[in-house]
Amino acid sequence: MKCEKLLISDIDGTLAYRDVISKRVESACLKLKGGGWTLMVATGRILASALQHIRKIKASGPAIVYDGARIMDFERGMLFWEKKIDGGLVRDVLLAGWDFGVGIQVMGDEKVFCRPHDEVVIDYFKSIGVEVEPNLTQPKELNSVYRVIFHGDEGLIKELYDHISGKFKDRTSITMAGEKFLDVLPPGVSKGHALSKILKMKGSSNKIVVAVGDHMNDETLLLKAHIAFAMEDAPDALKKQADVVLPSAENGGFAEIVKYLEDEEFLFFVLSKKGLNIGECKDI
Repeated sequence: MKCEKLLISDIDGTLAYRDVISKRVESACLKLKGGGWTLMVATGRILASALQHIRKIKASGPAIVYDGARIMDFERGMLFWEKKIDGGLVRDVLLAGWDFGVGIQVMGDEKVFCRPHDEVVIDYFKSIGVEVEPNLTQPKELNSVYRVIFHGDEGLIKELYDHISGKFKDRTSITMAGEKFLDVLPPGVSKGHALSKILKMKGSSNKIVVAVGDHMNDETLLLKAHIAFAMEDAPDALKKQADVVLPSAENGGFAEIVKYLEDEEFLFFVLSKKGLNIGECKDI
């Protein structure tokens, strides 16, 4: 039976380097599509800031955004699924990280809340037409929130990760989205959890699922896939989950994935190790 071939990828540090998808990566994506692969994205970005990249690689199907807290139809802006953080919990999380000397972003419904002096954040989101409310002058209750981001000095972020995890690990999902980025999400939310929901929506037809990522917020995504790729500069813990490590995004490393996915011997070897047959692949 012919398998549906799905490739789901992170954007920043995987498809894109410094917010740019190279021509080499773009060409690789088009070649994959020509080979029958359906391309999808799973990103921490809100939909508005992910759209240019989604369209550049000609992705299809729903997009996983907000690090898994929302699944959205990027063409129509339609919502498939979402999970929010309780407003009181948002206030408590902000309070816990308020005096750590790091930047703060709070992601609402295609809207960003930040401190009044966060000019880089304000200018960036305004430049792509996203509503920004720079009114975080103190920790406060905010409703319809999907993601709280702390960003800044790597040492401070690691310290804050330990602090936040100790206080809220049973009430939130906490992950590193980069060496300098800490995400606090609704409980049970992850990119892998969102992928499970998409696969259920797609039904029971046979599939091969490939996932690609570069940091710990991609770990559940890679664990959910039949074949997992990590980038060369990913943390060691993530690379341990990967079947293949690709060169870094700085060098357009994503493009190297084509030679693996066009190699039937590679596919057969990896899938057979996981109890799957390339001719009779099963649902995850």
